[in-house]
Amino acid sequence: MIQQPLVATAEEVAEKLYTYVMNHMRLSNAGHVTDSSRGYILSHEPHIIAYPTVGIIAKTRMSELPKGDIPYHPDFAIEVISPVNPADVVQAKIRQYLNAGVRQIWVAHVKSRSIAVYSPDIVFTVPFDGTLFGEDMLPGFKLTMRDLYSKG
Repeated sequence: MIQQPLVATAEEVAEKLYTYVMNHMRLSNAGHVTDSSRGYILSHEPHIIAYPTVGIIAKTRMSELPKGDIPYHPDFAIEVISPVNPADVVQAKIRQYLNAGVRQIWVAHVKSRSIAVYSPDIVFTVPFDGTLFGEDMLPGFKLTMRDLYSKG
């Protein structure tokens, strides 16, 4: 009998993404990384605040993070689809992010064990057997979907 690998939960995937990105950004010192407790003001009229699972804002835009909500959009956002952050809510957030000027959004789909990558000019999916590269958003960053979605 072939044993299927255990799949990480949405919470575990969110924690892994935050940890991987935070560790990468500590080494590069290129930006600030936030978790879902920090809000970014995407628009003043109407007033829209987003709380991405992981948000990154370049240090060239903001040398230090302010207390409270960040008065700008993130440069890069990651969302994990979960029971508390369902797909329809994430789809609305993607439109808001892109309209606000966010350069790239990664959406982790735990059920399909993939990540959809959105930017203003392209959308693509990295499947379970693929590798996600940070490209210009996180130079040198590399993550296999197998590592991300495996338990533990």
